[in-house]
Amino acid sequence: MTVANGVEIFIIANADTVMSRSSASLAAEVYPNVPITRPLGEHETLPSIDKARRVLGYEPQHRWFRHNSPTASASYLAYQIRDACAVTVVG
Repeated sequence: MTVANGVEIFIIANADTVMSRSSASLAAEVYPNVPITRPLGEHETLPSIDKARRVLGYEPQHRWFRHNSPTASASYLAYQIRDACAVTVVG
């Protein structure tokens, strides 16, 4: 992605998912051809919020997994990723 000089892009999302399955197994099902480049926490969100944590000191205040639904589907994960990736902070 090309951005103007001085612009930073961050993903602001929750740290975890609402899914009862592990993030690694969901990623393998929904995105079978996308390589996993680092270890994932059991219910870690797939869009990385590491840059926001490092640069902005961002830390989510609430956890999705506490409110998880045992019937949540893998397709919900795809919507969560799509929505989280659509959020950018331009400064």
